[in-house]
Amino acid sequence: MEEKRPGEVIKNYMIEYMIGKGQFGYVYRIVDKNDIKKIYALKQIEIKENSEYLERAIKLEIEIMKKVQNENSVKLIENFDDDYYHYLVLELCDDNLDKIFRSKIKKTKKSYNELEVYMIMIQLNNCFKKMREGEKKVIHRDLKLENILIKYDEKIPIIGFSVKLSDFGLSKEMTDNDVTKTRVGTPMTQAPEILLEQKYHTQYNSKVDLWSIGIIIYQLLYMRSIPFIFKEGIMILQMQIWA
Repeated sequence: MEEKRPGEVIKNYMIEYMIGKGQFGYVYRIVDKNDIKKIYALKQIEIKENSEYLERAIKLEIEIMKKVQNENSVKLIENFDDDYYHYLVLELCDDNLDKIFRSKIKKTKKSYNELEVYMIMIQLNNCFKKMREGEKKVIHRDLKLENILIKYDEKIPIIGFSVKLSDFGLSKEMTDNDVTKTRVGTPMTQAPEILLEQKYHTQYNSKVDLWSIGIIIYQLLYMRSIPFIFKEGIMILQMQIWA
């Protein structure tokens, strides 16, 4: 996939610089040509005409972002395509929770206290409430510190930043009675039902995000990656959860 250059113009936006690179595309900091005070993030995803699954997943991600829009999710400003790429213009955040948490530990040798974690989680809960509105609930399936973005805001007491849930690329809509068995997400924060699917053919429902939320709370309070030893690989992790 071709990387965009600083100064290059896409629609009404000018590329400033790349801020991230993932498996399926690049993310840039961009500025609105008509109002230079408006600064956003631009997600560039290559169009895969021979991959019906990927194209369907991108459309679903856009639909879900629009559906769950709230003050604690990353805002989708607009989306558009050209002959080669999908583009998502997104609210620009300052950092992600994983980076600022690691920085805090390095500087202070301390984790967040219970009140600070509460201030983080009460904001995320606003987003979770929106995700669970209606008959079809949105399950994220990849909740982790890296997918929780932050914007510094002195008006937010105790912690001084707002949190925004991001990256709905693996999300799915399900009713309370639906089950599925697709194995997606990050092993260290996956619910056991997802992690153990390959070996035990387990299924899961719309509540699997609760496990990941618990792991995130544990990480923030105790400065450990997960409550399980992960040194020997995923099989050991599976055995510990299943025990």
